[in-house]
Amino acid sequence: MPTLHLGVMDIPYAPIQTQRQTPKPRKANARPVATAKRGSPSNMTTGQVANILEAKYHIMEIYAHLHEAFITDEISTSLVGHLENMLKYQLLGDQFSGDPYMRAMSEIQADFKKFLSLREMDGLGYRGIPTKASLMGVSHRFKDAMNRHSGRGSRPSFIDTGQYQASFNAWVTN
Repeated sequence: MPTLHLGVMDIPYAPIQTQRQTPKPRKANARPVATAKRGSPSNMTTGQVANILEAKYHIMEIYAHLHEAFITDEISTSLVGHLENMLKYQLLGDQFSGDPYMRAMSEIQADFKKFLSLREMDGLGYRGIPTKASLMGVSHRFKDAMNRHSGRGSRPSFIDTGQYQASFNAWVTN
């Protein structure tokens, strides 16, 4: 029986760069030195971060539960389309191959990314969500990650660097 999996492509996190001033620069034109932030996930992978987030917040589990009808419809549509193509090619006497779930997996991946971007998790009332960092607007996509002077406001939870969201993947195994 086919099984749907939700997860991430396991890739290393890029080092988070912060700006710190060199102690008492000797030259008037000395610039800040970029250093990796202590405690950053720079030595972690997206898989490790996803495991931590799933254990604490159950993000993918909640997504699958809330979007079950969408997921089911997409898989059904994908399988019907695959079968139609297979029959068309067979009538023409040609061979047809391909992943019957490819279209559905693409749609599910896009929907999960939208789920995070539209802050659906933030509005569900789970403990700790929205996260404190998201409410403070902390985002390591910017030079001033702590949002001290930028006036960016809050951001969606679980989209700090964007790598967790970008690496999300859905696949089916038999």
